[in-house]
Amino acid sequence: MRIILLIVISFATIDLQAQELFTWSEPASNMAAKSIGVRANNILMNENGSGKYNYHLLPEIMWGISKKVMMHAEVFLSNRNKGLAAEGGSLYFKYRFFSQDEVHSHFRLAAYARAAINNSAVHQEAIDFNGHNSGYEAGMVATKLLNKIA
Repeated sequence: MRIILLIVISFATIDLQAQELFTWSEPASNMAAKSIGVRANNILMNENGSGKYNYHLLPEIMWGISKKVMMHAEVFLSNRNKGLAAEGGSLYFKYRFFSQDEVHSHFRLAAYARAAINNSAVHQEAIDFNGHNSGYEAGMVATKLLNKIA
């Protein structure tokens, strides 16, 4: 028991340097040109006061159109209303318009746009175009990589 406690304390006192990763955001880099990716997000939510769990499945296909342009198409499925049914979908485009590559670093800028359509009832205050709300968004993203740290 003392050895386990000593190991836990030693790990708790180590100074670590790490980066935080946001799984719902895209970097300014694109996926490889002429490649296709598939992703499936699963969300299980407890509906307060009802004792019911809502399951959301968000299958997505990603396409690297060129080294500068990529696209995502996503479908929103949920069991919120009697069985698993389609509730909407979204399209996402990203255009990388600036790239400065060096030996151990790079800097990239990209513009993106997403449009989502969803016919399910709004059941949360947060605006979320990944399966909960209809709307559109656009913006820019920058990524700086320096010695393997983004």
